[in-house]
Amino acid sequence: MTRSSDLAHRFAPVMHLHPDEPYLPMGARDFVRGSRLALIGSPEPERYGVVAVFDPATGNWDFEPPDSHYYGLEVDALAGIGQAATPDDAPWNRRPFADEGPEDGNYFVLDHRSNRPTAPFDPAAPPPCYWFVQPWGDDTAISYWFFYGFSEFLPRIGHQGDWEHVTLRIRDDTLVGALFAVHEVKYWVKPRDLELEDGRLQIFSARARHATWWKEGDHSPGIEFFKDREKIEAVRGLPSLRIQDVTSRGLTWDLGRRLEPLADQPWRGFGGAWGRLGRSASTTGPLGAWQKRMLDPDETVIQE
Repeated sequence: MTRSSDLAHRFAPVMHLHPDEPYLPMGARDFVRGSRLALIGSPEPERYGVVAVFDPATGNWDFEPPDSHYYGLEVDALAGIGQAATPDDAPWNRRPFADEGPEDGNYFVLDHRSNRPTAPFDPAAPPPCYWFVQPWGDDTAISYWFFYGFSEFLPRIGHQGDWEHVTLRIRDDTLVGALFAVHEVKYWVKPRDLELEDGRLQIFSARARHATWWKEGDHSPGIEFFKDREKIEAVRGLPSLRIQDVTSRGLTWDLGRRLEPLADQPWRGFGGAWGRLGRSASTTGPLGAWQKRMLDPDETVIQE
């Protein structure tokens, strides 16, 4: 193994899924194989619709009618659908509802055939976890990325596709802390507040929402959900609008059992949405892990 691979395997955490988790993790390839690739157009600002669907049998785009099925992709269909380049060579995403988009106005989504994709989970043969190593000052950062087919952040409201991750900071082959991405907030957690068993970090996936936490229990994350008027309209009339993550010990997912390097994945460059087009950014599939892999030294982090 290379040193990066060795570090990734040595420090791979153990994930605890909630015992009542309805949307279990799956491999990115499996999600692609159950999806169709749709071209999304934006005739008006902030309004999108399916323009064409990719036909995997012919390699052509079907513009008539645009709601044709064509599920069952191979990852090769995503080749060349990366981020677009701005005039100054910065990236423009091809995910609908991006702050800025490509000049050609073309966006793409992976639209899974199931409204709420999930997969069987076998602890002895789990889905892949994808690792990525980069410098963190003079230390080493190891990010572990995992994928869920659906995320439900409020009753009856969610989105297909859900990339989650945790990043460990390693100094002199020792864990010196971990960065947890929890919805719209990132938490820096020191070793004294982390749970280790036989030297392995224990982490916890929130039921249905899948945010990764470092402890069991009920959590009130910092979600700025109600600043968006469209989101308020979408949830109006629901019996409960409480935003709360719940973690508990259910199925155990040893992330080290099936580790794959993120940099080697053939789908990594796909710059569209990993999930169906929704009515807003919050209900549309997310951007992929590769586009979000780099640490931001200026990002606000809550110290735990």
